Amino acid sequence: GEEERSRPGRPVSVYFLRDGRVAAARRAVDTATVRAPSAALLALLEGPNEDERSAGLSSALPADAELIDLATRRGTTRVRLSPEFLPANDRRLLRRRIAQVVYTLTQFPGVSRVRLEVQSTNAQGGLGRVHRIQGAETRRELEQLTPVIFLESPVVGDRVQSPIHLRGTANTFEANFTIRVLDRDGRMLREHFATATSGTGTRGTFDVRFPVPGDYEGPIELLVFEPSAADGSELFPVRVPLTLVR
Repeated sequence: GEEERSRPGRPVSVYFLRDGRVAAARRAVDTATVRAPSAALLALLEGPNEDERSAGLSSALPADAELIDLATRRGTTRVRLSPEFLPANDRRLLRRRIAQVVYTLTQFPGVSRVRLEVQSTNAQGGLGRVHRIQGAETRRELEQLTPVIFLESPVVGDRVQSPIHLRGTANTFEANFTIRVLDRDGRMLREHFATATSGTGTRGTFDVRFPVPGDYEGPIELLVFEPSAADGSELFPVRVPLTLVR
């Protein structure tokens, strides 16, 4: 409606976790005073909203972590965060935190690598020493924390129209996956078979559009999964609640 059109803000993606792997969400950020990468990272630090939490999204990032500085040079973004970013002796948690930051920043053209630092404060409250964080710097290094079917869009809470447009990456058997659109009662409105550009060990991309027949509008669930070659069961399912408008 009118309210949505006049709402200020540039849409950016922020990356939370679903079942311990990265999952996309979207925010409208004000870039009048802050550059888009910094605005996206600040939105990421705020964590998922209620609808996203209900849909299974969470964040590994601590609520009290603060962004101190962010600068990009020659494709590498250097991010300096407060010491709260570092967990105590938990490499797995640190990897998830790094993944959320790397994914969020590498959405922007010109950012292919992210270097993370933490800066402590001294006894007087001033900024102290800077420590480099060792870990993944690119999306490619984060394959273990990327879901088999990684849906970039649509995201939880989106309003979509027919034809529905999906994009993302996948690493499924023979690059095949299935998309179902379910109504509020779980009835199937549409089933669509899709293929990524590659699979079976090599992650490929997908960009798919398909119509949803009929005149149903309202809450829907998008279910994307790899059909089992053995029995057709739903492997690696991704469920995203949306609203279908006509």
